[in-house]
Amino acid sequence: MKKVSLLTILSALLLVLGTGCLKDKGFENGQYGINVTDIKAVSFPNAGSSPLSFGLNVTASQQLVNDLLAVSLETSGLAEADVSVTLSNTSGNSSEGDVKNYNDNNPGANIQVLPADLYSVPLTATITTGQKFVKLPLTVFNTTSLNPNLSYGIGLTISSATNGYQVAQNMRKILVIFSVKNRLDGVYEITGSALRAGDPVLSGDFGPYERSIETSGPNSGQWKGSVLWANGSSSALPAGYEPNITVDPATDAITSITSTAGIFMTAPVVRTDIVGAVQRYDVATKTLYFEFTYGAGPTSRLFSIKAKYLRPR
Repeated sequence: MKKVSLLTILSALLLVLGTGCLKDKGFENGQYGINVTDIKAVSFPNAGSSPLSFGLNVTASQQLVNDLLAVSLETSGLAEADVSVTLSNTSGNSSEGDVKNYNDNNPGANIQVLPADLYSVPLTATITTGQKFVKLPLTVFNTTSLNPNLSYGIGLTISSATNGYQVAQNMRKILVIFSVKNRLDGVYEITGSALRAGDPVLSGDFGPYERSIETSGPNSGQWKGSVLWANGSSSALPAGYEPNITVDPATDAITSITSTAGIFMTAPVVRTDIVGAVQRYDVATKTLYFEFTYGAGPTSRLFSIKAKYLRPR
């Protein structure tokens, strides 16, 4: 599933809303869509980018997504009178709908329908006189019940419009796919030191290199990608040892480190010069300080890591 940042979506949305939809030869020849020189129409201006992907925070607080959805005139001018637009929620359920259609056409996809009681989106909107478009605010009430290992979808279809406007059939549907992410989620700069007793090539400082940490639970993040040994060694831990880090939401202390293979890897602090006195998440700098071990323990195998947040993933 493609990832699209909110900034990218907003920039594209504003570009389309400001200039009108780009049309190719098939469009101009009337093979699909509605030619705006002949017939007035309304559309989702970013329907061509559907499905849109968006990350929600794991929180019981309300989240407003205000710059993702809009309905626009497909004419070159502004509305000469109010244009009322009616939409339908076409997400569907396990047997039908836009989400099921997406799953059926994308092998391996397992998008769930976002439960209706967790969100609100207006199904009627008005492009007022003198305007080109109207935004559709999407409000998500609570995401704490959502599974961070799954993605969730909302499908919308423009059903009708007033004042002589038709619906552009090739731009009437849009699907938004949400994932949930917590405060640990993002791309990090990784630095630190590795110990592999008796192996001076693999032991020593490493980094900087980048890795993603992806939401794996309300208060945990899963390291994605290999874990490198010392700089210059051109070697990494085998798959299955990527740390899954759990942080206490009240104290910000790291309480557990496990691996994708199920290995419990939490280690006592050995390298205080890298980690400090406590394995923790520094909220102010968005930095994780932690160590993990396996096998014979921290005197034989030890990674001491500083992971500093760089950007959203």
